Amino acid sequence: MILKENRQINELVLIFVGNFNPVIIQPFWLAFKGLIREEEGENAKVEVIHNELVKFDLDWLKVQITKSRLELRTTQEPYFEPLKDLAIGIVKILNETPIDSFGINHIRHYILESDKQYYEFGNRIAPLNNWSAVMKDARLLTLEILMNKTENGSVRLRIQPSDSLKNSKNSIMTNINDHYTSDGVSSKRNENLLKLLADNWQKSFALANEAETNIEKLIRP
Repeated sequence: MILKENRQINELVLIFVGNFNPVIIQPFWLAFKGLIREEEGENAKVEVIHNELVKFDLDWLKVQITKSRLELRTTQEPYFEPLKDLAIGIVKILNETPIDSFGINHIRHYILESDKQYYEFGNRIAPLNNWSAVMKDARLLTLEILMNKTENGSVRLRIQPSDSLKNSKNSIMTNINDHYTSDGVSSKRNENLLKLLADNWQKSFALANEAETNIEKLIRP
């Protein structure tokens, strides 16, 4: 088994946490600022435009903005780089908007080959016989691992059943949240966060791929 070949969904979600005015960031505004094509703005599927929440879809991207979060997501790998470029463009234009942190989220969904393989994977990452005296026929549901980084951030890995491949009982989802925080003091903290994003973008994907390789070893040692 090569885990990548069993991957059904590869989703990238970039989230900025700060103090936003949601109603500003609309499709026509993005087009007016030259961040997306005019026809993309005209053809956007708008779900909500409100002072508290804005949600719309482009063909390749889902956008959601609240007063505290800007969230961009896509499942189309050729658009991973354009997603980053769009995010950088938005933050640069909103240079007076205070942003505290951002996270690069790599969310991947897989279907394993059998019930046996699914059970044994959970048993390897969290030995279930540790709970045999308490629970009969125990199963792993969710595992979360945290690593604090020295560079203003952390990495959080969560493994759980897929919430998108609900028709397959042997599906798993891995979510790596590669999180970065500003210094909270500098008047250039948005600029500093964008530098962190640019400097760590490829490293973040390398981290997600390394995690995928390690998970593959645990599935079939």
